[in-house]
Amino acid sequence: MTEILCRSMGIGLYTGIISYLLFRNTQLPCIGGCVYSTLVDDQESMVLDVYEGERPHVKFCRYLGEVTVLGLPKGQAGRVKVELHLRMDHEGLLDVSALNLHTGKPLECIIDANPDQIAGNHQQQVNEDTEMDPIEAERYRKADYDLVL
Repeated sequence: MTEILCRSMGIGLYTGIISYLLFRNTQLPCIGGCVYSTLVDDQESMVLDVYEGERPHVKFCRYLGEVTVLGLPKGQAGRVKVELHLRMDHEGLLDVSALNLHTGKPLECIIDANPDQIAGNHQQQVNEDTEMDPIEAERYRKADYDLVL
């Protein structure tokens, strides 16, 4: 019997859209990655929120926790780039790693998987909306993108 990922997982961007790294129905173990850059000059760390769900807007996905990437080199905003990887093992355990793209060296990652500390007051509504069937979620995809445009 083959184990698969039940829901897509990704990073919530400051725009409210999710950058998906792991996709629903992918065979476990799996890995996905994306490159993120700093937003301000001489940024020392990066805090990224992890979500699961099928809709593209964070408002309708389940917040899983945050990943803090430490030890970023000093530089101009947008010039410091980090490659972040999410790995899901065959038991469904999530691991996160990050690389400094300029040097190729690994960066320290701290995972805080405490969904009770979600920002905002909409946790109950968000969790109810994440139970939506993936096919039904597809129907709302355009409306979700309209929220941030």
